[in-house]
Amino acid sequence: MKKVLLGTLMTAVLISSFACESSGLTALKVYLQQKRIPEAIREGEAAIAMEPNNPEAYYWTGVAYVEKQEYSTACSYLEKAIERGMSLQEIEKRGRGEGIDAWNFYQVFLAGGVQALGDKNYEEAASYIEKSSEMEPDSATPYAILGSIFKETDQFDLMMKNYELALELDPDNFPALKNLGLYYLAEANDFDNAIKTFNDAKVFHDTSASLNYYLGLAYIQNANKLGSEGDYEGRLSNMDLAEKAFGKSAELDPSSRKSEIALYRGICLVNLENYEEAIPVLRLALAGLDDSDPNKDKLLYNLGLSLDKLERYEEAIDVLTQAIELKEEARYYNLRADCYNNLGMKDKAQEDLRKALELGN
Repeated sequence: MKKVLLGTLMTAVLISSFACESSGLTALKVYLQQKRIPEAIREGEAAIAMEPNNPEAYYWTGVAYVEKQEYSTACSYLEKAIERGMSLQEIEKRGRGEGIDAWNFYQVFLAGGVQALGDKNYEEAASYIEKSSEMEPDSATPYAILGSIFKETDQFDLMMKNYELALELDPDNFPALKNLGLYYLAEANDFDNAIKTFNDAKVFHDTSASLNYYLGLAYIQNANKLGSEGDYEGRLSNMDLAEKAFGKSAELDPSSRKSEIALYRGICLVNLENYEEAIPVLRLALAGLDDSDPNKDKLLYNLGLSLDKLERYEEAIDVLTQAIELKEEARYYNLRADCYNNLGMKDKAQEDLRKALELGN
């Protein structure tokens, strides 16, 4: 009996403290106090229906969604409160108080923006993150996220502006450095700047496996570019740096991108004519690899190439046959033809050459 009376008394006290509000908002706050969030949201929606221009109704419904950890939805209600006259500064001030709405709204808008970005709602994401940056203009995080949003929407000038702002505030901001490097690598094909940006990030984040992986990709792409320009010394130098970066990535996280890293490392080692070193790298990657893996035939080809260069022709033929069974490519047949030819098996060599011509050499 005492518990029932105590609960009734608490509810009465709460209702009296919100006496000058509409009944819907009063009920919403009572439910918030009691952590009955679905009921609070229900009352908030009812209050909005009754008073569609009341910023308080949207604000408190937004707070209820914050409690539910649906931050993107919460931000949409908070924005509607702002549209109806409540200032962002007032929301921030309330968050610093002692009430049931004592939330760090900078973090709320940040989380709402990240959720919206994950849902590919880019316009909403940018709007929420911009509000978080207004609340804490000295924080690099909102600018780094804005850079990613504008990258996704191909607004590269705005992307660059926000990444630069993030790095001015925090020179070792990992998301800004990594994503800027990925832009140079994948969109701009500016491999020199990609390498520089990833190396800048490595000064502070040398234990990141993904960063070393992307650096390896930048080096290998730059090596190919230099080779096409006739700079063979530069090509080999970048291949060597790529192999080291991929090796570091594999060392830091052996389970991540296993076949991809081994493939790229193998390609680098083959290009550096380190065939003995390439063979165990490629074999290790192939161990237990499912036939459905898109890199398996390429790994087998590079292993076959290494074995061919070491004049281990019978082993190379076995490996190349496995590659051909997975995917028929002219270069696979050409290389196997070379192995047959070196073993004096002229008929088989001719047969493979004809097949390569059929596929298009």
